[in-house]
Amino acid sequence: MRSAILVAIAATGLWGAQEGDRDRLYQHATALLKNGDFEQAAREYQQVVAQWPDFFPAFSLLGVAYTQLGKLEEAGTYFLKAFEKAAAIDPSKESAWFNLGMASLQMSNVDRAVTALERARALARRDPQIALALAEARLRARQTDAAIEELRGLDEQSHGDPQVLVTIGVLLQRNGRSHEASEYFQRVAAGSAAAPLIWEAAHKSGNEGDYQSAWSLLMLLSSSRDNDAEWNELAGYTAFQPNRIESAMQYLQKAIRLNPNNEDYYLELGEVLGQNNAIPAVVTVLEAASRLMPELHACRMHAHSEEHGVFRNG
Repeated sequence: MRSAILVAIAATGLWGAQEGDRDRLYQHATALLKNGDFEQAAREYQQVVAQWPDFFPAFSLLGVAYTQLGKLEEAGTYFLKAFEKAAAIDPSKESAWFNLGMASLQMSNVDRAVTALERARALARRDPQIALALAEARLRARQTDAAIEELRGLDEQSHGDPQVLVTIGVLLQRNGRSHEASEYFQRVAAGSAAAPLIWEAAHKSGNEGDYQSAWSLLMLLSSSRDNDAEWNELAGYTAFQPNRIESAMQYLQKAIRLNPNNEDYYLELGEVLGQNNAIPAVVTVLEAASRLMPELHACRMHAHSEEHGVFRNG
């Protein structure tokens, strides 16, 4: 955590000469931030931005302080202000417009995101990250034709690079364009040595809570990894949604048959069974897990649930 704070501080420390009251107060607030006194750091950064409203590094680090305090909405507001001011100071830097666009997208201001990312795209026409971000902003702004055209251009620019194709597919799937996503996924699956890339993308999508993309990618591997315990475990937890409880149970039960010595599989199946109110079966499964790990107790179940929270229904 501290390393992330130090990176943010380093990124905002390039603001000319540090002189006068503003800089002394800013440096003191930054020292507090480094030492973990986030409340006082936030108060002092607030003094800086109130007196010097064009000093964007203070806005950025105020966002960091609020993030550490768990005040994410306020943090987002100050990050956004920092990026707005940075873009105004040097409008020729595509990174400033990209950061502004991404911050706007995260705060669901899609129109501003499109405008900022279009500026970034104009300054760096061959940057794939900017192209993907602009396409997502356009999809969310319901500018579907323009978004699809952007993605087609990126596809052509990459000459069908499998990593780009799977990224485009996930983006489309996440934004409700299942048919177009399937076309990109199928192209990836048809390529040589595609399985590791698809597996990695499925894991990433699941960890990000994008279960539909994870499921679509896993199904591309079903014929080759159907008898793999790890694949069945991930398929089971990806299917752990209200409308796929039966599938989740089947995949997790198969994972256990393939690898009966992995206690996590029993715990995951126990949670799915609990969702289905199959309490006697839950007890049986947890007893099996406890035989593999005798120290199992009620707290272990709670800790496991928190550890795997990205795969929960919420």
